[in-house]
Amino acid sequence: MHPAKPRLARTVADAASTKRKNHGPVTGPFFLFSAHKGIALSTREGIVFRAQSVIVHQSYDSMADDDPAVATFLRAAADASPDEESLVLPRWQRADWATLFSHGQRVRVPRGNMLIRQNAVERALYFIGSGILEVTSVVSYFRVSSIGWFHPGSVVGELSFLDSKARSAEIRAVADSELYRLDLQDYQAFSDAHPREACDLMFAIARVVALRFRNTLSNIERSIG
Repeated sequence: MHPAKPRLARTVADAASTKRKNHGPVTGPFFLFSAHKGIALSTREGIVFRAQSVIVHQSYDSMADDDPAVATFLRAAADASPDEESLVLPRWQRADWATLFSHGQRVRVPRGNMLIRQNAVERALYFIGSGILEVTSVVSYFRVSSIGWFHPGSVVGELSFLDSKARSAEIRAVADSELYRLDLQDYQAFSDAHPREACDLMFAIARVVALRFRNTLSNIERSIG
């Protein structure tokens, strides 16, 4: 039986929804979809979405232990200072990170392309494996304010993931970047299978949220001082 013809995928979240609703699990060894104006094609290997910028892909085999993103997060946790916005999970080993990433989708964002659009609605976390991301907010019709840059070993998209509200800022790649995307359903599956590790992850994300809030307060104090 051939899968039903999918609708156009306008965002990463939309593409993920299309995958789940229209196709069910993909039985082939490779799955690829992309973010903007994607068109889905059925192949013997699975479902392929083609688009212009953000590319998300996942192997349905287990993730390799030598995935560079795993080493990035292990190193970032070991080297993080108290004020650094890295995900710090001291009890996690290589296998824990590999297991987490096996529940998500790998994302490649070429330099200059957008990962997250302000006011978009999606509940997804992005774990930065490589590259650099810039966060900006449109504060008026003629003005865009730069909020900061995020580096490998950290996470973005945490606010909308936690509170289910629209994205508060835009995020673009200022260098070719690779990330892992974990949507709410992915996290719930990870939590069901690994409850202790899921609790560890939420505490690490809460630490990042707290640091970013404190940094925002410091910036406000400096601007009015």
